[in-house]
Amino acid sequence: MMTLSCSNTSARSGVAARAVQYGVQYKTRRMQYALTAVRGGSSDALSVLAAQLAVKDGQISRLQDALDAAQETAKAVQVLHAQERRAIESAEQKSR
Repeated sequence: MMTLSCSNTSARSGVAARAVQYGVQYKTRRMQYALTAVRGGSSDALSVLAAQLAVKDGQISRLQDALDAAQETAKAVQVLHAQERRAIESAEQKSR
C-alpha cells in the first residue's frame, strides 16, 4: 500500500511554486530595469522590450494559474489521504 505524506507533498509543492515565482519575478525585474535603462534609446529597442515584457506578463499569469491549481490539488490530496487513514483505522478497530 502506498503511503502519501501530505505535509511533504505540500511542502515540496510550495517550495517549487515559490522557486518558479521568484524566478519569474527576477526575470521580470531585469526586463523592467533594461526597459528603464533604454528609455533614452531607440523606439525599436523600446518596442522589443515592451513586447518581451508583455510575453513575460502572460507567462506569469499562466504560472500563477498553474500554481493555484497545484495548491488546490494538494489540498484535495490531503483531504483524501486523511479520509483514507480514518477508514483504515476504523476497519482495523472493527476487526479487533
